[in-house]
Amino acid sequence: MSRKKLFPLLLTLVFFLARGGSIYAQLPGEGSIRGGPEMRGEGCEMPEDIGMPWWKDKAAAKEIGLSEEQVTKIKNMHLEQKKKMIGLRSELKVKEIELRKLFDEAKPNEAAIKAKAKEISDLREKMFLSDIELRLVMKKMLTPEQEEKIKAMRMKHKMPCPMH
Repeated sequence: MSRKKLFPLLLTLVFFLARGGSIYAQLPGEGSIRGGPEMRGEGCEMPEDIGMPWWKDKAAAKEIGLSEEQVTKIKNMHLEQKKKMIGLRSELKVKEIELRKLFDEAKPNEAAIKAKAKEISDLREKMFLSDIELRLVMKKMLTPEQEEKIKAMRMKHKMPCPMH
């Protein structure tokens, strides 16, 4: 192959490899959404080897001093959060696929890529703020004594997520 033909080919290959390595490394992979369990809509659950989430564990709920009304409200809020997050995660995955497609074009449209990235960023923010809202509502439902008991349980069991 002549040098004139080889140089553009190598340049294209280098560009493709550099683009793929830096761009795709920044995009979450299949099944990954940045953030902890809350960002995935799972709420604050104990590690699997310890047991159920504290609001579902009757003994833990009793130890904390939760009323039946509190337990019911917390369960319902977390159920609604999970359903909401399923939709948002699906929407996020679609947008990430669309972004990858934009990068795969022969001549990527910078404005379209930035717009899609903004959509992804906005969606992640929406997910994060939804979790914050849930935590704030939940915090208002608990007495200071209940919050302290939950903190103590978290420390005892080394629960991985922050206090609501």
